[in-house]
Amino acid sequence: SLTVDTSSAGAVAGEDETVVITAGAADGASSLFQLSTPIVCLGQTKGQLTAHFSAVRPGASEVTHLLAIISSFAGVAMENALLYNDLSGANFRLEAARRYAERLIEEVPVGIVVLDRGYHVMTWNRVLTETFGMVEEEALGRHLADVIGIDGDRLTQILAEAAENAPTMSPRNVALADTGGRRHTVRLVVSAVDSLVGGDEGLIIMAEDVTERVRLGEQLKQAERLRTLGEFAAGMVHEINNPIGIISACAEVLGRKLARHGDEFREYVRSVKIIEDEAIRCSSIVRNLLSFAREAEMNPVEVNVAALLRRTSEFVKGKASELGVELVLDIPDGIPVIIGDRDQLEQVFLNLAVNGIEAMKGGGRLQVSAERKANEVKISFTDTGPGIPVQDIPRVFNPFYTTKSSGTGLGLALSWSIIERHGGVIRVDNAADDGGARFDVILPLQWSLGREQTTR
Repeated sequence: SLTVDTSSAGAVAGEDETVVITAGAADGASSLFQLSTPIVCLGQTKGQLTAHFSAVRPGASEVTHLLAIISSFAGVAMENALLYNDLSGANFRLEAARRYAERLIEEVPVGIVVLDRGYHVMTWNRVLTETFGMVEEEALGRHLADVIGIDGDRLTQILAEAAENAPTMSPRNVALADTGGRRHTVRLVVSAVDSLVGGDEGLIIMAEDVTERVRLGEQLKQAERLRTLGEFAAGMVHEINNPIGIISACAEVLGRKLARHGDEFREYVRSVKIIEDEAIRCSSIVRNLLSFAREAEMNPVEVNVAALLRRTSEFVKGKASELGVELVLDIPDGIPVIIGDRDQLEQVFLNLAVNGIEAMKGGGRLQVSAERKANEVKISFTDTGPGIPVQDIPRVFNPFYTTKSSGTGLGLALSWSIIERHGGVIRVDNAADDGGARFDVILPLQWSLGREQTTR
């Protein structure tokens, strides 16, 4: 029989732990012999293994050797059991830590993506799914450039620079596109990390969508620029307008007098006419400046947006036909009435429509659409022209910015000012599908007479 006696557990194992004991049977029968050897586990005696036998000479070398081997195996088995128990506990704690980290990554209010050495996505959290419209299952394992719509070479340059200067890498704003082609301004913080697999270095990127914050900042800058220009224009308009009026009047009189002398003064008459035309053009610029500087008083009334857009299309129909431009209206029923200045809003719509038509010298299509979005009305003017250079988009609403040879560059600045005074916003971007530019005017809904008005 084999038994384990733990009475000596905890003792430090010595060099010779084999003990032979001879004892008589309790009932007076023949004697039993006991041969004991310690069970050693992790350098300590955890118990002893005892063999009971009769008719065998105690202390025989073969018995002792066999018992030592068995006790050695028992000690190893106990070590394995302890190690397995420790490993199971460590695995449990590691799994709990992993679940906690995953939950933390999923719930933080910024996007987190972890990349391997080849810039393939290993982690993709909920915020990134909401921002870029791609779920985690689709993003995992793909190259980051294929997921976020950025040029691969540029992305590699940004990430390589981040990996080399991880301790000093400062946040930077990068323009990225989602799966629908919409652009986002994302604030990136990139850090190098050690991969859990293989020891290769990877990258962890924290991405915060600051598109709205940047847009509001640009609006504040634009408002400040326009305010400064308005103050300047208000002081200059009268000083400039009077001389221009005199120049125009004198040119007109001089032209009439020269015309009486026949063909020999025809060339002079033509020159005087150019002076008169340019004076009139300058006077128009001054009037626009005056309108801009004064911020014409608002005359709020109920404005039927759908009817105003149809009226605008009638005004520009002839010009569109002349340039081979197809005019498409997408104005569904139920567009709400808003409270605003009808004449000023018409000026904005006409300006945007004419700009879109004139951008398509070789013909094309201008789509004018309107839709209700939550508590707003969104009006869009989308053309199929050459679009706007990306680097020029932030300057579009700056005073005197124009791509037309005969333009003044005040129309869009004035339109921006009008929409801003209506509590709305006006945005510009290049159309994703057909090229060209898209101007969006977003106006807040107003309540009239205690109920929301709609027109069909």
